Amino acid sequence: MTRRLGVSRVTRRARRAALAVATVGLLMPLAACGSGATKDADGGGPTADPSTYDREATIRVGTPSPFSALDPAKQANIGENTYTFLIYDSLTQMDASYQVQPMLATSWEFAADGSSLTLKLRDDVTFNDGAPFDAEVVKTNIERGKTMEGSSLVAALAPIDQVVVEDPHTVRLDLVPGLGADLPATFALNAGMMVSPKALAERADELALDPGTAGSGPYVPVEVKTGEQVTFERSDDYWNEDTAYAATLVVRTVADQAARLNGVQTGALDVAQISGSAPVQEALALVERGAVQGDKIAQITPVVLMVNAERGDLAKPEVREAIGLAVNRTEIVEGLFSGNASPATQFYPEDYWAADPDLAAPELDIDAAKALVEQAGGAEITIAAATGSTAEPVAQALQTQLGAVGIEVDLQSIPFAQIDEMYRRGELDAQVVNASPAPDPASTLTYYVTDGFAAARGFGDVLGTLPAEAADPTKSLDERAAKYQEIWKVMADNDMWTPIVRSEQVWVRSDKIANVPNLPWVRSGFPSYRDIAMVK
Repeated sequence: MTRRLGVSRVTRRARRAALAVATVGLLMPLAACGSGATKDADGGGPTADPSTYDREATIRVGTPSPFSALDPAKQANIGENTYTFLIYDSLTQMDASYQVQPMLATSWEFAADGSSLTLKLRDDVTFNDGAPFDAEVVKTNIERGKTMEGSSLVAALAPIDQVVVEDPHTVRLDLVPGLGADLPATFALNAGMMVSPKALAERADELALDPGTAGSGPYVPVEVKTGEQVTFERSDDYWNEDTAYAATLVVRTVADQAARLNGVQTGALDVAQISGSAPVQEALALVERGAVQGDKIAQITPVVLMVNAERGDLAKPEVREAIGLAVNRTEIVEGLFSGNASPATQFYPEDYWAADPDLAAPELDIDAAKALVEQAGGAEITIAAATGSTAEPVAQALQTQLGAVGIEVDLQSIPFAQIDEMYRRGELDAQVVNASPAPDPASTLTYYVTDGFAAARGFGDVLGTLPAEAADPTKSLDERAAKYQEIWKVMADNDMWTPIVRSEQVWVRSDKIANVPNLPWVRSGFPSYRDIAMVK
């Protein structure tokens, strides 16, 4: 279904010149991720002089991420942020080092005893429908996220006990004892996206597919083709003039890798994400020949095997241990990914503050794995992967490797829009998934381990009080890191899941597209396209 929304271009107000843009600034670039592209003769490439940007350009983006809702409180997966990043501003944002920076909140401070978190807010932001942004708006949005039927934000906002408006631009969040350390980082995603109170009051039920002017972000969705694409036009009233360099963005869901790559080659798309083994090699070959331009970017997201320890043979500890011993990560990295990946041992790369640099994957031991499977009386499992995703070839490789130790694997291909919810409901044995870690590990732990994907399902109270201790806002970053390192070790010792590889992606593009390596969240594979540009 196509919805042509009743919005074209939002009129710039006279107050624009007085905005204090420097207070917040832009997201720090992620250029440290690396780039395989070079600047072309027309001034394109990874970065370009802003004076060369075509401010009236239309940029067409191909993304593998489908969308079911453009209402932040109804988003089903992290990939949907690709769309909502453009519509809504969040309370915070992240820099290149995954450190929290201001956005709608200019500063924040925890109480010394960890009982509350106080945020100071911008006083110069207006939603695209004319409603002002203030502390009451924050209260309304957080309470909606916590209590609305069907809200996807309940777990993320659970640390908040109540919201207190102290003045028009100060809000205090009273916290559940011992929780909330992750909130500043959590607010950089859809949990912190603010929706206009006018839109919530007048048409809340329409926001999922017709958000219109409900955000205060740099773009307004003017046409929504459900499940296919969203067309965005720049808001000329946006408070930060140093972003939204294109007049129009068309973000199109293209599930098939070959179709995305072909789209850039033919000019139907201007930029697209290419990931996985063979597609990356094909893209790199085209870049080498000059058929397309491309930026090679290391991903923060690991490919992992999630297992449901309550189902079938996966309930047997011997089978789960055998899986860990049978996975040949080096073979997958070198064979399947042709070296464009690295073995993964945990959610975060080793340079992240909460990672354990000493945590190693189990040593490959085929004989020991075979012995464990025999001890378990054999094993049959089903491994699911999203249809057409980068997880499918990894699942196929696992089928071969696990089969070599006596684990019979049946592969299951399930549409992207269905597979995650099926797994969360406990309907699948195992799933190969790109596990996108949140900016703060407390949110990651909730989403993938204690709730959501529920990796800890079937393991009783093995984590004990560690998740609560690690999320305690009174602890220092070093103290929290030590707790998370304990958690990753418990997960590894109990074979709760099997991290496999952390891959690299290639963002193919025309020679006129700039700033791809600098896009916020690009290392996650689900970037904000606010800063993408086309040179003249």
